[in-house]
Amino acid sequence: MKKLVIFDFDGVIADTEKLWVSVWHKFVNENSNLNWSFEEAYKNFAGVSPVTKIERLKNFGINVTESDYAKIIEGETSLIKEIEITKDIIDILKDENLIKCIGTGGPTLKTAKKIDVLNIRKYLPNEIVFTAEMVKRGKPEPDIFLYAAEKMGYKPEDCVVVEDSIAGAIAAKAAKMDIIAFTEHQHIDRDNYLKKLKEIGVTKFANNVKELKKYIY
Repeated sequence: MKKLVIFDFDGVIADTEKLWVSVWHKFVNENSNLNWSFEEAYKNFAGVSPVTKIERLKNFGINVTESDYAKIIEGETSLIKEIEITKDIIDILKDENLIKCIGTGGPTLKTAKKIDVLNIRKYLPNEIVFTAEMVKRGKPEPDIFLYAAEKMGYKPEDCVVVEDSIAGAIAAKAAKMDIIAFTEHQHIDRDNYLKKLKEIGVTKFANNVKELKKYIY
C-alpha cells in the first residue's frame, strides 16, 4: 500500500510564512509595548493556526478583537499576490501516481486564494485540501493531520507529513506520522531551528525539492 503524503502549504508549497508573520508582527508592535523583532514574531507565529496565534497573544496580555482579526486577515490577503511557488514543487504536485493532500494551518478561503494565485488548482482540488477551520484545534495539535488522513482513508501510521515549521512537526509527531522537514525557506535562526526539529525527533531533512523527492519516492 502506498503511503499518503500530507503537505503543509505555507513554507512547503510556497515561500509564504514570512509574509503572514510580517502582518502579525506589525499588529503586535502597534498594539503593545513588546517591541518584538521579526525573529521573535517568527518564533511565536510561524506554522501555527490563527486560533493558536490569538491564544499565544493572550499569554502576552494582547486581546485580538473581531475587528482586529478582520484587519489582520485583510493585511494577509493583500500580500497573497506576492507569494512564490517553491522551485520544482510542481513536479511533485502534478504526479498523479503520488497519493497526496494538503494539511494546512491556514484558513479555508485564504488557502483557496493562494492555490488560485499560484495556478495549481488542477493539482489541488478542494477535496484534497484540508484547513485549520475544519478541525477544533490548530497546529501544534495533531487534529488537521488526523482529519486529513481520515478523510483520505488512511491510518496515521501510513502517512508521511512534509512540514517546515516547528509547530507542524510537533503536530505530525503527535499524530504518530512519519515526518520530513522541508527546510528550504527557513533562514531565521536556522541552527536553533534545526536543533529543535531534531529534539522533536525529526530525522529526515530536505533542503530542497530534489532532496524531498528522495524521501517520498
